[in-house]
Amino acid sequence: MSDEETLEVVTFTCREEQRAARLMVRVRRDGDHKKVVGIECDNPKFHSIENWECSWPCWQAVQEELDKHASD
Repeated sequence: MSDEETLEVVTFTCREEQRAARLMVRVRRDGDHKKVVGIECDNPKFHSIENWECSWPCWQAVQEELDKHASD
């Protein structure tokens, strides 16, 4: 079992402020599965969030996007 962590840049429409946001997404890979473990946002209000602090839909949407492209 391998727990490799990488950083990926994702451009995302922020539903909180209705603008394009660049997210630095910390991803842990275990085999073919990627799991979001942290997000750094370019919006100073949401600069650094963890999954237990996040009530905005971006965390779930980013995870869904990773799941959709899991075979890439």
